[in-house]
Amino acid sequence: MQGRPRAPNAHLEDYAAVGLGLLALYQVTFEPRWLRASIDMAETLRRDFSDPAHGGFFQTGADHEALIARRKDFVDSAVPAGNSLAAELLLRPRCCWIAPIRPEEQGCWA
Repeated sequence: MQGRPRAPNAHLEDYAAVGLGLLALYQVTFEPRWLRASIDMAETLRRDFSDPAHGGFFQTGADHEALIARRKDFVDSAVPAGNSLAAELLLRPRCCWIAPIRPEEQGCWA
């Protein structure tokens, strides 16, 4: 095997939960690296999981193995749905008055 081994494909819930954890680290430590990492995670969600045609986020990323259909889960149970976590990750920085790191964002992730 040449090169680096490929990382396993994570699901929407994984990326969103890690992004929220990174944001929580920033809120406790105020170290910009955690905010940057959270923003990067949110950008990955938008790039790889979003459904621009119908809204929401797919459970699997665009580079995931081919499936018959890409599923979207909107119902929370004992574990929050990936779309709920993704919405929180994308909205919490704006609700908590956390300033953007990148100048081109100018306070808006939309």
